[in-house]
Amino acid sequence: MKVRKNPLPKRIVDILCFLLIGVFLPIVFIWDISVVLPAVHEPGSFMYNFTFAMALFILFNLKGNLAVCMMVDTSYDPKAVKPPPPESEEYEKWRHCEKCNCLAPPRSWHCKLCGVCILKRDHHCLFTGCCIGNQNHRYFLLFVGFLFVGAIYALVYNCYYIFVIKSALYLKSMTFVMLVFPLPLLMLGFGVASPLFFLVLNFIALLYSSIILVMQVQLVTHGAVSADKVRSKYDNGAYQNFRSVLGERWHLVWLSPFIESKLPHDGYSWQVSQVEKE
Repeated sequence: MKVRKNPLPKRIVDILCFLLIGVFLPIVFIWDISVVLPAVHEPGSFMYNFTFAMALFILFNLKGNLAVCMMVDTSYDPKAVKPPPPESEEYEKWRHCEKCNCLAPPRSWHCKLCGVCILKRDHHCLFTGCCIGNQNHRYFLLFVGFLFVGAIYALVYNCYYIFVIKSALYLKSMTFVMLVFPLPLLMLGFGVASPLFFLVLNFIALLYSSIILVMQVQLVTHGAVSADKVRSKYDNGAYQNFRSVLGERWHLVWLSPFIESKLPHDGYSWQVSQVEKE
């Protein structure tokens, strides 16, 4: 596995999006663990310990998959890999990249932001500051998945804390006005408005992660990437398609981003579906 020399985001917009995850996520986690959780469950009880452990597990996988996704180099290096012989059938699938001025393998696309061709490029992610491709697609998919699960978990607990435990304070019409127009929350400071501010952050995280997760699951299920305008010719069935992203140990990768799971493809040659062959 190649590692990027400088994995940190470079553009201003990428840096801001990365900080949104890097700064606000730990703040929300600390708030939920130190304020919301003790108010909902008795400290030391089974549900308190279970929820605390689940929160740590989700945060570990969320941040871990994000970090590995940023560090893994999924670009095509023309100096390290030579194109197939011109007389071979595989050679016809390669194409010339005008930006890199070299032959690029099938399913690779040039990213003007990264300045290189990316193996099985899906898209350029603002939150990681890098492209999502063959080698780091697994980590991006799991990052979004754990963000979705964590957002649901936090949203349920925050809603219960605000509208049940603190109902006398927050069950007012002004509360719903501030939730619809969250800008006044920042002006009010971190007093009474702080739980509402975190609730808005939870909702935004849930909205973003659910949209991205649905799109990604749909693409992976059909063996496609974002650049595919029509049905992917690399659709080999849902099981094989997910295995090509998550690797041979697909059933274990959700436990930790550090579990090794070898991909069935090297990113240079791809198996065309049987339907496409016929």
